[in-house]
Amino acid sequence: MLMQANEHFLPIYRFEDFELDLQLQELRQDGHPVHIEPQVFALLALLVSNSRRMIPRQELLDHVWNGRTVSDSAINSRIRSARTILGDDGKTQRLIRTVHNRGFRFAGKLLNDPEENAAPAIAQPDGRTKNGIAPQSVVSIRPSPAADARDTGITIAVRTFESRSDKPDRNHFADGVWENVIVALAKQPRLRTVALRAEPESGNSGSPAAAGGGTPVFQYLLEGCIQYSGDRMRLTTRLIEGATGRHVWAERYDRRQSEVFALHDELTRKIVSALQTQIASGVQADTWSCGTDNFSAWEALMAARELCLTHRKKPVLEGRSLARKALMLDPGYAAAWHWTAYSFWAEAKEGWGRPKNAMLQRALEAIDQGLDLQPEDANIHALLALVKVSAGKFDAALSQARRAMAMGPGNAHVFSNAGLALLYGDCPQEAVVALRKAQEYAPLHCAGTSAVLTMALWLCGEPDAALAEARYGLRIDPEYCAIHPTMVAILVDQGCLGEARSVVRELLRICPRFSKSAYACNHLFRDPAIIERIFDRLRQSGFSEVSDTQEKWAI
Repeated sequence: MLMQANEHFLPIYRFEDFELDLQLQELRQDGHPVHIEPQVFALLALLVSNSRRMIPRQELLDHVWNGRTVSDSAINSRIRSARTILGDDGKTQRLIRTVHNRGFRFAGKLLNDPEENAAPAIAQPDGRTKNGIAPQSVVSIRPSPAADARDTGITIAVRTFESRSDKPDRNHFADGVWENVIVALAKQPRLRTVALRAEPESGNSGSPAAAGGGTPVFQYLLEGCIQYSGDRMRLTTRLIEGATGRHVWAERYDRRQSEVFALHDELTRKIVSALQTQIASGVQADTWSCGTDNFSAWEALMAARELCLTHRKKPVLEGRSLARKALMLDPGYAAAWHWTAYSFWAEAKEGWGRPKNAMLQRALEAIDQGLDLQPEDANIHALLALVKVSAGKFDAALSQARRAMAMGPGNAHVFSNAGLALLYGDCPQEAVVALRKAQEYAPLHCAGTSAVLTMALWLCGEPDAALAEARYGLRIDPEYCAIHPTMVAILVDQGCLGEARSVVRELLRICPRFSKSAYACNHLFRDPAIIERIFDRLRQSGFSEVSDTQEKWAI
């Protein structure tokens, strides 16, 4: 459905030299009408008016073909026609981007935001544009000075699922799904969950607000309703933006009433994965969910992911155990092979005692297992780029990173890992673009993404943006010490020696045996002069090594 603030508001969307007029059902270029078939116009209107998200194929069918099942060739034909009219094509995908095996998204930059004329919008605290970034200019993607004030979490309220049945046992089923969803969401880091009992009928379900009326106390509201017919049930869910009442996402699940607990698990997994995709982690969350039908395997892998991304020895090894548990539950779960491989790569990189080459070989073996199951898995291909960096194969790593991004447009994890490979491969501007996209795709990204982006921005001569990103990363994880050395370098360059010394003290509190050799082994830059720059600034801030140790720490 088109995202409109009310049924009377039919906006005009402007991008490049085009105007898409929903009131007149007309596309104009340089002010002149362009001939466009009704189905192609409907498709384009759906994509442009939902430019902040991907449109799944099913939603495309519901909107453009009124829910009728049509062939992939029919969909591709309309996409091709829309691209041709806009001067786009399937290779460059300048304006209409294909999300592999999932759907499509509008990738152009809107010159206006018609929704802002219809209803108040949630402020963008980091100052970034809503519709993407300019890939050729670092200046164009510089965050505002308030970038370090971004919220590090998202609050979602989950209202009691409505059960449209007179039978008490069916009402209990609805309560069970609601409770399962709340428990699963509560396990997601930085996703704050509020449980809401059903409001009185006089309440406004569309736009929850704080007591006394005012700013909403949560950004999103999830609602659900279950209907029954014989042995069949239909669960409909919708996600609503708190400040505007705008519907961000909706889905319908039709199922037979089989084993109650199995059905609870299935619906919970699908709903939580959909919410992660929409508001937290981007399309990779859906990829990890679709790889298995086993709820316990998916739940174990979600925990494994968070542990592995800490790059700390104990959590990473726990994450590996959970990834292996997921594989025991479902040996065909490619994402579990990915996180198993990631844990071995992290161990090789951090140097926790076992030989680096042996750990890289274990990572490659797990990668091969994953690619045997899913040869086009962009997550695994991006990880392969990092393994190649660790092996010193920079040219191969850069090629692999770019291939992974092409395979996984919209996948934050892919772009984050590719950004790290690009940074180490001496392509900092390209790394900034990839990392900003990773943050755009997954608002609740890990501190590691901020750490890498901080370094990339500093190398691109953007110290203010780098410092803001560093502060934001430390709000996500105050002990993510890969951020501290770059932050010291920035502060020294800016003449803030007092604050630089404070950051050094905090670094040594977290990593008492921090040393140049450890840092150099941990950060495999193609250009070794970068390490010298960092340690020159550290020495200016009063840092001196107590020993030359191979102690490793988090990136």
